[in-house]
Amino acid sequence: MIEPGRTVLSLTLSLAALAAGGEAAARAKPAYMPVGSAADAPQGFVDMCARDQALCRLGAAPEPVPAAAKFELVGGMIGATGAIALPPTVAARQAEAAALSPAQPDAVPAAGRITDEKLLRRLARRINSQVNRSVVQIPDMVATGIGEQWRRPGIGDERFGDCEDLAIEKRAALTDAGFPAERMFYAVSFVRGYGLHTVLVARLNDGDYVLDSMAARMQRWSAGRQIWLRRQMPGDPLNWVRLDGADTGPTAGLAAAGAQPGLNPS
Repeated sequence: MIEPGRTVLSLTLSLAALAAGGEAAARAKPAYMPVGSAADAPQGFVDMCARDQALCRLGAAPEPVPAAAKFELVGGMIGATGAIALPPTVAARQAEAAALSPAQPDAVPAAGRITDEKLLRRLARRINSQVNRSVVQIPDMVATGIGEQWRRPGIGDERFGDCEDLAIEKRAALTDAGFPAERMFYAVSFVRGYGLHTVLVARLNDGDYVLDSMAARMQRWSAGRQIWLRRQMPGDPLNWVRLDGADTGPTAGLAAAGAQPGLNPS
């Protein structure tokens, strides 16, 4: 006969062990997202840059490279994902970025910003929670009739958008509040059962943290179950790279081949 008390205790201990194992696995990964090979910028991001230079340049270091120069066609070709390929000069920027030590996450200088790490962490948590609560999350096709449109969610009763729109709003709000603009960047992942998903990532002194529209709390980039595909380079928002060495898995190819945000490719 199985004693109920022992069964409950055993289940509790098992769950605790699984949780501890997940936390240990997250800690075992790098604190900062890896820098991989050059990647296409998402088509929605490219379209946004054509419409709105201010949103396009959020997070840019002083005197950024003009968007037109970075989004030129390479050999007249467009990538398989439909996004415009970046020029070969990206390789030089990658080499420079890779040379930055992970122990120096704030390597790009900027003026007029909050420097206290505790304040930055609290600010990121507050803005993440505020935007998640105040914006009605609706797919672009439902909200605007366009399959993919990167934009700010708007104000008042018109505050609606999907994952990348919330990420843009968080980035703009954090920048306005004094969070160093070059310590934030967008990242695209594949979430099983959902599809492509864009989030804002904030770089703190102990690692990269995800401000996710689908999660109530900010968490380490390595703690979730998503498959990371590509991200911006901090301080250079027009430069996108793959996360070589990160968890990519067999489903990543499916996502990169054309799965739509919020849709299951199967």
